[in-house]
Amino acid sequence: MKKKLSFFCLFLLAMMSCRKDIVLSDRPENVFRSFWKIMNENYPYFEEKGIDWDSVYSTCYTRAKNTRLKEDLLNIFEEILEMVKDKQLRIECGRYFDGMGISYDPPYYSVIPVDWDNEGNGFSRTYYHYQILQDTTKKYVYYDILFFYEGNIKAFDNVVNSNNYRNGIILDIRNNYSPGYGVYGVISYDKMIDEMIQFVSIFFADEITAYYESHQNGKGTSNFSTKRPKTISGRGWISDNLPVIVLVSQYTNLTATLFTQIMKRLPNCIVIGEKTSGCSIGDTQITILPNSWRLLCPINITKRYDLDGKNIDFGVEPDIYARQIYHSDKDTATNRKDSTLIKAIQVLDSINGF
Repeated sequence: MKKKLSFFCLFLLAMMSCRKDIVLSDRPENVFRSFWKIMNENYPYFEEKGIDWDSVYSTCYTRAKNTRLKEDLLNIFEEILEMVKDKQLRIECGRYFDGMGISYDPPYYSVIPVDWDNEGNGFSRTYYHYQILQDTTKKYVYYDILFFYEGNIKAFDNVVNSNNYRNGIILDIRNNYSPGYGVYGVISYDKMIDEMIQFVSIFFADEITAYYESHQNGKGTSNFSTKRPKTISGRGWISDNLPVIVLVSQYTNLTATLFTQIMKRLPNCIVIGEKTSGCSIGDTQITILPNSWRLLCPINITKRYDLDGKNIDFGVEPDIYARQIYHSDKDTATNRKDSTLIKAIQVLDSINGF
């Protein structure tokens, strides 16, 4: 009997000890420490973004240790995510992970193209997952590309065969920001890159080095492969004597940023607008933090660089900056003015001597 009682007491003490460990591990400072360690081992862009991750630990760990409320810990994480500015990074904390959580997600306002004479005179329009505005006097064609998919080349072939575009082409990718949704449903990022390459290749004839790639080999911010060139063979459908304008915005994202980088190096192309968004994307690692929150962190990243060795994962600068005015649904057609498109027309007029 004494042996059974002794065993029961030892078991009870062990259970109490385990419960104490569980409570301790659930404390905000331990949740923060786990978050910091996962990011330290996997996130690849601290150096490029000028973030001293050790300093973040020194500053925020003490704050986490002194807090007891979930909301206060969330505020700390929200400040960090705002500093990192990566849309792939997220912390989920809602019941059943029903969308409750925090992430860096700036508001999106679509760019609404407007006829450059604001009346529509002299233009014909056609819609097939793209928009055409044709100036029949100056022989310009405007082509709005919402995303890259296998129909882009066929659609553009219809454009060049049915329209007189001898004075210039305007390619609008300001709203091209989705990495994985197309006409036929969800599309992988690799597939989107393939479709983009098929489309961009019609604008040059030779084989070119488009950009350089470096793949993440494992944990750590500096564990990347040697940069390797990405070459593309051109189709030469469009003459290199024809001026091409590419319109971009801060919402030009992922494959559209790669498209911008490739087009920008062509001698007959001019990029107008704002600095594009990034082109980095990889897998997502989901980790359960000690308090059962989920951390979604990007891993297996492929970094991309221009021909000068500059990282383009955070965007490509335009040749000519044009401040974009974004419009909400409340705006009416009378108070909209597409300053970027107007600038493109002015550049084409200057090139053609109009």
